[in-house]
Amino acid sequence: MLIFLGGVFLDISSMSSFSIFLLNAVIALFSFFAAAPCLMSAVSVFGIQKKFAAMMVAEGVVKQEDVKMILPKKMIAAAVIACLVMIALGISCYKLRPYGYLSGIIPLVLGLLKYQKVCEFNSLTVKRFRNDYKLYMDTDKYNRYIEKNF
Repeated sequence: MLIFLGGVFLDISSMSSFSIFLLNAVIALFSFFAAAPCLMSAVSVFGIQKKFAAMMVAEGVVKQEDVKMILPKKMIAAAVIACLVMIALGISCYKLRPYGYLSGIIPLVLGLLKYQKVCEFNSLTVKRFRNDYKLYMDTDKYNRYIEKNF
């Protein structure tokens, strides 16, 4: 069985058990440190960041037109990137079956649990909003809102 890894096709059937262990370790690290945060970030864009942008429109910090211009692009980009990362993880786990599933899914679940703060309303949400809308927002109103609520 051939697997494409880093621009090279590897024949898994002739690999030693240590090499397969290393590939599973790479999948586990990718799953925990790349796939889980990417997936949580995409969920955050569709959830809490959308709600926070609506709150900022209500406060007069940013205009509705600016939110309609920026937020759909962020949603599309987040969804596409998350899908590509999950497809890459799924293919990698499939190629190294049966243990590839374990080395990919368990770290993914643990990563989702670790990075769940991304989907909560906290200072990270505020920082991400500030970075996304810094050219379009009323800074004085934004700073007053932050001082009042945080």
